[in-house]
Amino acid sequence: LASVVCKRIRREFEDYCILRVGDVSKEGDLVNLQNQLLSHLKLRSRVIETLVQGRDNIRNLLYKKRILIVLDDVRTIEQLENLVGNKEWFGPGSRIVVTTRDKNLLSSHGVFKIYEMEVLNTDESLQLFHQEAFKGELPKEEYLELSKRFVSYTG
Repeated sequence: LASVVCKRIRREFEDYCILRVGDVSKEGDLVNLQNQLLSHLKLRSRVIETLVQGRDNIRNLLYKKRILIVLDDVRTIEQLENLVGNKEWFGPGSRIVVTTRDKNLLSSHGVFKIYEMEVLNTDESLQLFHQEAFKGELPKEEYLELSKRFVSYTG
């Protein structure tokens, strides 16, 4: 959903970046994400080697730019602190979209605008599963019951 929103509104910004964060927690991996962020935004002045250097570069290179950043599957406060710091890091009108399963993570970072996704019903879940697993086609009859069981099991 965040990617779809990003693609629809990206023209309103100077540039945009979508980063899949996931379970990245080691310092070297966070530094790699900092490098990816600046590389996607075409602002990489030099290779970042430390988290402090990365935070400084992000803040110094983006504080005047109106950008859109989507951080997908954020799991720790360290990820937020090292990738998007606070709103002063970015120019006026910038937007940071964060997807996470941990609502407390957002509030502890000072995020006040939270949109909670509703769970899909069985029919919607089955439709999404078919779209992804079978490229939008209805599965063969022998896979239909298995698809229903899979959707029921995973919720």
